[in-house]
Amino acid sequence: MSEKFRSHTKKTTSKQAVAFLTNKWTFIGLLVLLLGIILPASFYLIATVNQETIAKQQAAAKSQLISQAKQSYFQKESAIQVTDEKSYAVDLRDTAIPSNIKEEITSQFQTITKKWNKNSDNFWLSYIHVQSYAPNASKVQAGITNYQWNIRKKAFIQQQQKKIKTSYIQAQTGAPITSQLLLQNNEQNLAVIRTLTQQALLDQASNPKSILDAVLAIPAFTWQTPITYSPKELTVTVAKQGALEETTVHLPYTAQLATALDLSYLDPSLAQSLTPKNEENQKQIALTFDDGPDPNTTPAILDILKANNVHATFFQLGSNAERYPTLVKRVTDEGHEIGSHTYHHYKLPSYPLATIQKELTDTDKAIYLATGKLPTLVRPPYGAVNAAVAQTAGRPIIQWDVDSRDWASKDAEKTLTQIQQTIIDNGIILMHDIQPSTVTALPKIIHWLKQQGYQLVTIDQLLQSQEKAYHEYFSATDERAIS
Repeated sequence: MSEKFRSHTKKTTSKQAVAFLTNKWTFIGLLVLLLGIILPASFYLIATVNQETIAKQQAAAKSQLISQAKQSYFQKESAIQVTDEKSYAVDLRDTAIPSNIKEEITSQFQTITKKWNKNSDNFWLSYIHVQSYAPNASKVQAGITNYQWNIRKKAFIQQQQKKIKTSYIQAQTGAPITSQLLLQNNEQNLAVIRTLTQQALLDQASNPKSILDAVLAIPAFTWQTPITYSPKELTVTVAKQGALEETTVHLPYTAQLATALDLSYLDPSLAQSLTPKNEENQKQIALTFDDGPDPNTTPAILDILKANNVHATFFQLGSNAERYPTLVKRVTDEGHEIGSHTYHHYKLPSYPLATIQKELTDTDKAIYLATGKLPTLVRPPYGAVNAAVAQTAGRPIIQWDVDSRDWASKDAEKTLTQIQQTIIDNGIILMHDIQPSTVTALPKIIHWLKQQGYQLVTIDQLLQSQEKAYHEYFSATDERAIS
């Protein structure tokens, strides 16, 4: 092949190559190749770097949130546990939490996170906080917070927050605080709760008279009665009973309720406020009147007490309370205390349980209809009591250690002398507001007692609200269990 032909062929090939490269379709093809392979690869590399950067930012943000949670909720005692790739639980170290509480909390965590699981940038921080607030009680709190990543702010922003549960456990063992533990496994304390619950049911009812019979017929509480503890109150659920539907009542801690409780489960300051203060050298006497009210004598007794600024305790017969409700109300309106003396003045141990129950229930009903309050104290006629009577009453039994014998002498001077000769510090004086001679003697009795330095008080004041069911009291220092 000649040199001239070779040169021509070479030029032709070069021209063809230039023409190919300058052809618009060829250019488009190369551009597509560039966009389809090179740029995506570049973007992929950039995105990978960005994701790594975001992941590091998120990890740092999570760490900061967890650290803040530990400082805010738990200070030095906290531990963090990772529950999955984007859910963290803050828990207290070495603390026993009842399995039923843990299971309930875990179940609620799962339910909530499912509802909030809308995108991959969600992050949940859940916690269980155990805090001791009483010698034998701790509070378990649980909650969960949902955060969502904000790429612009480079931070997790709180979206939702929910407190899941507050429970209470024994500080030493981690066991639930049951009514049996709280009430010291003593059935007499269940009787105290029942009495307070009956009054609370009537207090909160829109029409208490319509449920009065059902409330009075509530059976004795057992350890199966739903009684729930909290630091401020007990919650009692009462089953349906006649006209009474299932009802929940709240019993705040009072001195009367405190008699039934193990105070180590209460905040120390609250427990201290409910503990009676024993004042040395304090001389007190409780004046008590039985068998009334009587329209011929009780008003005069009340006038004398009012004139001398003295309060007393009246143990009233249900039959008389039913007959003279206005007089019963006057007794409470003037600041005196009313207890039950049964309906007919029977010697209770001689009667069957059904009769004993009716004697007490009918009296409770009569006094409530007159005053709006159920009597919390019982004085059985003749002081006659046994275990059956005490358990049926379900309330403290109030006896006496100073018998004025006004019922026997019916003489004012002999009544005064009898009291003077048998008086005991912090004792309980028995009198009867149906005796005319007692009306005559009372001003002299009050005057003499005050001269001797006695403070005249009601039974509840004398016993500092510490009286217990299934116990009988002869004075502030003479308490006996009835068995």
